Amino acid sequence: MNSPAARMAYKPFTLAPALGELVAALYPADEKWYRARVVSSTRVDQNIEVMYIDYGNTAWVLEDGVRQLAARHWALPAQAVPCALAGVRSRSQLSRDWADARALLTALISDKTVSARVISREYDGLTLELFNNEGDSIAERLAESKLVELTEYAVCDDSAITQRVVVP
Repeated sequence: MNSPAARMAYKPFTLAPALGELVAALYPADEKWYRARVVSSTRVDQNIEVMYIDYGNTAWVLEDGVRQLAARHWALPAQAVPCALAGVRSRSQLSRDWADARALLTALISDKTVSARVISREYDGLTLELFNNEGDSIAERLAESKLVELTEYAVCDDSAITQRVVVP
C-alpha cells in the first residue's frame, strides 16, 4: 500500500466517507497508508477518526489523510478484532479509574500466556473470558482491585450457524 505507485493512485473522496466505511488512512506517526474503518468524524475541523483494521489502534486524521480504498485491499479480512472482557463493568466513569483498570489489565496479560473463551460474536468484535496459565479468571483478578465490578452475562451459542456474511 505504500509503494510510490500505489500512493499516487489513491483517490481522494469527493464527499466525506461514511461511518463504517473502509478507507486507506495515513497513520500520523509514520506517514504511511493503512487499511482503516471510519469510526466518527467532525465537520467543524474536518477530522476523521479511524480504526486501523490490521492493528486495532485508532487515530484522528485530517480529511486529506483519508482516501478511497482500492478494491484489491478489501479481500483480506481484518487482522485485528475488537474484544471486550465478559462480565466486567467499570465502577466509575472517571478517566483516571479507566486508566488504572487498563494498566492493571495490561499487567495481567502482557507478555503472559492467557487462554480465551469466546462468549459472543458480533459483526465488529468478540466478547471473551480470559484466564491466566493457572486457570484464574482475569475478570475476577481485575475485580479484586475494586476498579471494576463483575456482572452476569450469557454465553451465546452460535455453533449451529453454518454461514456468515461479512461485507466490508
